[in-house]
Amino acid sequence: MKDSRSTLDAALVARLVGEVVQRIRDAGATQSASTTRAGGSPPPAAGSAPAPVATAAPAASPGGHVLADHVVTLAVLERVPAGTRRVVVGARAVLTPSAREHAADTGIEIVRQAGTPTTAGAAPRMFLVAHAACPADPSAKMAAIARAIPGTQRLPTTGLADVLAALAIHAGRDGARAVLLTGRPHLAVAAANRHASLRAVTGHDAIRVKGAVAECAANLLVLDPAALSSSALERLCSDLMLGADATPPTELATAPSTPCGCKGKHH
Repeated sequence: MKDSRSTLDAALVARLVGEVVQRIRDAGATQSASTTRAGGSPPPAAGSAPAPVATAAPAASPGGHVLADHVVTLAVLERVPAGTRRVVVGARAVLTPSAREHAADTGIEIVRQAGTPTTAGAAPRMFLVAHAACPADPSAKMAAIARAIPGTQRLPTTGLADVLAALAIHAGRDGARAVLLTGRPHLAVAAANRHASLRAVTGHDAIRVKGAVAECAANLLVLDPAALSSSALERLCSDLMLGADATPPTELATAPSTPCGCKGKHH
């Protein structure tokens, strides 16, 4: 009788243990299915570190995700919330080529705060820096300008006439804007403005240069690097690069077509 009860107790214990194990397994399967439905990933394996919990991305503003950066790089765009389809940047913000390519690849529309859409795949405005006829080496100030304006391209140093001819080609073909550093700014301006695509201005202080740019809708700054500090050069070049496209004055738009009405003997 004793052996029979022992056998019965052992069978009961085994059955109870089996039911408990099965319930644990069922509960684990239910929790796994619930986690998969909610987050799309299975629960971590036993003994492994818990997976990081993904937080929901903040919703973008109705007008788009606003960036306050003055220079929008690839790294800046990669930090915008996932799922963003519209990014608003400042009216004078500079977009680097890699940022534009990323926007085009991911379908992000970039809009300036002024309301003018920027086509993500469009090439950025070209900015050139060159020097000719400089008594001192302007390399340090050229490097400062290049750091201030990402994507700046330097023209090779040749004669003044050749540099101006290259700038005229880029201005006419690519809509480029540029700065020419030279120790002969007045001569360079006169020579530059013989090219139809160039509207060159010069000055020895930032206020006068800015006024000349606005008055002439200039696309070329001709500056003496000895007369301006690196910071002043950076600001003037940045303003030229980021300035809105302006219609040139009527006097500069086309060559005069009305013949002179003078009756002098020299005509």
